[in-house]
Amino acid sequence: MVVLLIPSSAGPGLGQVQCLALKILPTVAPVYGVFTLYRYEGKGQNDKNGFFATISICFCFIEVDQALRLFNPLGWSLADPLMKFIRLFITYLVILPGLLIVAGETALRLKGFKPWQPLSLTIKVTPGDKLYVKHPALGYANKPGEFTVTEEDGYSFKLTILPDGCRITHPLGTYKEAGTKEEIWILGCSFTTGWSLNDSETFPWLLQERFPMYEVINFGVNGYGTVQSLIQFRQALQERRVPKIVVYAYAGFHVERNVYSRSWRKVIRFFSNLGQQMVPYARLGAGGELRYYLGNVEYNEFPLMRHSALMHFIEQKYDKLEENYYHSREVTEALILEMAKVAKEKGITFVLAGITDSQGTRKMLSFARKRGIKAIDISVDLDTTGYRNSPYDIHPSALADRKYADKLEAFLRRDGLL
Repeated sequence: MVVLLIPSSAGPGLGQVQCLALKILPTVAPVYGVFTLYRYEGKGQNDKNGFFATISICFCFIEVDQALRLFNPLGWSLADPLMKFIRLFITYLVILPGLLIVAGETALRLKGFKPWQPLSLTIKVTPGDKLYVKHPALGYANKPGEFTVTEEDGYSFKLTILPDGCRITHPLGTYKEAGTKEEIWILGCSFTTGWSLNDSETFPWLLQERFPMYEVINFGVNGYGTVQSLIQFRQALQERRVPKIVVYAYAGFHVERNVYSRSWRKVIRFFSNLGQQMVPYARLGAGGELRYYLGNVEYNEFPLMRHSALMHFIEQKYDKLEENYYHSREVTEALILEMAKVAKEKGITFVLAGITDSQGTRKMLSFARKRGIKAIDISVDLDTTGYRNSPYDIHPSALADRKYADKLEAFLRRDGLL
């Protein structure tokens, strides 16, 4: 769409053209713009489509003052106080905000920022289609069984879960021999579970091979944060023998899970078809004490965020503010201190292992060391070729899990813990 804007000081003939343009533009331009946004959004089109769409919408705000001069059915004088008020109202409460919105939308799109595109995951689980079962305290837990998980591109892996909800760390037929060994518990999320890897490729399995005199227990569950790991820890102490060592594999993104922020609800709802129904989370009380809650797996979108880069940008900033409001970092620190306290009371060595290469993870490891908690960074740079299970999945690859096992083994031996 090409539009020629003609100043009002032009001659009579051109003024008639301007009048015609002003009659057409306020209707055609925004309709064209909105149509373009909806038509091309999420279809891999070049950013110029979004740019021209927002520019087109902008035309509905142009020369409004001139339009008031041309379209004045009541015959008000432009000097009339009411007419002046209407012009000021439209200028400052309609035109300027509208131009700012259009400018923001255009700038974000030109910088590559996109409207929100919901995750589209097709994961097939056989047998049964579900990987999780409802749990009264954890919200959901691993479903026992032997499963084949096939992702949408056809990639598949084997996943074997014991009756207690833990993933196997040695062949299923050898579990009768494990009853008398001292145990090493490893708590964590999908990085600990070994999502997208076969049983024998996970780092808990590799640690079991390197420490055959101990029984390594893989408590990892997809989507878990520190809250669930603490609950698991407490419940396992009531049901199993006291372990020699407990390792919590911490990732910097656990902070958003621990307060069940919007940014985490935005993600986990797309996995709910696998069986997740409820999620436990924590808040700090007035006195700094931890308070625990259980929430539904649900998420409320901001209006138009699937179509507007600006609304998606605002939503993400709001999500970050919400995390800060809920003191997600302080909540996580309190949870880790509680884990260390529970371990100390039972005479267990507690180790905080940072499993993601991020500033948030490093800060938490530093926090732990200052409070006398054993901490080790076992992370790798997942942006390095070979450390993600690409192109099938964004989770760590078998190579990355070998590195995790190498670093954790070296730490346990070096510090004389095993």
